[in-house]
Amino acid sequence: WRASRSQNDVILECDEVDACVGGASEACAAEYTGPLCGVCRDSYAKFGDNCLRCPSVMENMAILVAIAIVFIGFILFLIKSALLSWKSQKSISAAVFKIMINFLQTVAFLGDFRTRWPSTLRVLFGMASSSNGFSTRFFSIQCAFGWSFFDSVLVAMLVPLFVVTVPTALLCGNYYVRKCVGSLKTKRWKVFSRRIWVSVLVLIFFTHPSVTSTVLEVFACRNIDGVAYLAADMSLACYTASHVRWMIAAGVFFVVYVVGVPVGGGFLLWRQREVLHTAEGRRRYAFLVSGFLPNRYYWEMVILVRKSAIITIKVLLKTNPVAQVYAAVWVVALALFVHMKASPFAFSILTSMEMLSLVVTFVILMASQLYYADELGGSDTEVVNSPFHSVLTIFLVLLLLGSTGYMLAVAARQKLRKMRHKLPRVVWWICR
Repeated sequence: WRASRSQNDVILECDEVDACVGGASEACAAEYTGPLCGVCRDSYAKFGDNCLRCPSVMENMAILVAIAIVFIGFILFLIKSALLSWKSQKSISAAVFKIMINFLQTVAFLGDFRTRWPSTLRVLFGMASSSNGFSTRFFSIQCAFGWSFFDSVLVAMLVPLFVVTVPTALLCGNYYVRKCVGSLKTKRWKVFSRRIWVSVLVLIFFTHPSVTSTVLEVFACRNIDGVAYLAADMSLACYTASHVRWMIAAGVFFVVYVVGVPVGGGFLLWRQREVLHTAEGRRRYAFLVSGFLPNRYYWEMVILVRKSAIITIKVLLKTNPVAQVYAAVWVVALALFVHMKASPFAFSILTSMEMLSLVVTFVILMASQLYYADELGGSDTEVVNSPFHSVLTIFLVLLLLGSTGYMLAVAARQKLRKMRHKLPRVVWWICR
């Protein structure tokens, strides 16, 4: 691709090979336009990295409803597990689910690295990104609501407000309805306040990575033929008056929320460290501290910082895919070293699962370098379709599915163990 008014003859490579058709300077495929053919035309939107025609209104609503049902069901399951995890210090099913979600969230962001992932892996990464709320590979906010990039940033900044107000409003309403209707069983306000607290903690844990990613994209600019564009939406120029205002707002939000959550969470746990393992402390903080040793009560905040570091690398180093991979490798290698040195988990099975998640993440990062043709001296066709890379893709698919399946099996087994008195003897014997 080369700008028609370019003062030199520099030809730039498009991010998506299919977007540029060659020939004229700014010739793009029918779905694309703009710098590097990186902008979708009207009635098209980004699904992952590709511009596809927007579905009909009915199809969009059906997809949105399906995603909402799955999202709400998963959130309710996490909240229910968090509310029950305080009852037994030996219960590890909630901790297993947290490790699996942390792993899937990290893997999903690796899928956004500027690596020539084959389509099979892109689908798996898109499925993993559901652990961050919803997958943009299967659903487009722009198609559903017509939002611009800055509209999405505004919604991301409002997420913390929703995280606090929605469960508070629902549970307060439930409490007062029970109090007013005599036929309903009434519970003390202390029970409802505890449920509100745990619900807010779970929602912050679940949404923090995606909010961080969206807000950081405000700062990621890309210089193309002497003009700076937003990497997330190259129809928008950087450093205009509007963009500078958004950068200031995003900077304040980043310090207050993105940095404030792990720092504030760590400080809160430190202040409450003496009561974390009492009955009331477990009721309120079991979601954060379950599975960890008493002197490693803060480790969930360490994991949150690690995910934020991966996200920062993904967004701010988007224009340099090689540096992107190397920086992420260093973060994961450091996380492996710290994990082995600190041994934060109270149970060996949790230690093994965390080690598995970090090793698989490390292997994916190392393998990603083999898909980047320019650094290997190959061509696009050779990289994507060669027998070696087909074998590599099969290996990575099996590795991702196998590790995720193993975590699910361990979590299900631990859950069934708690229910062994309610299960038929044959079912319990098989699960044992």
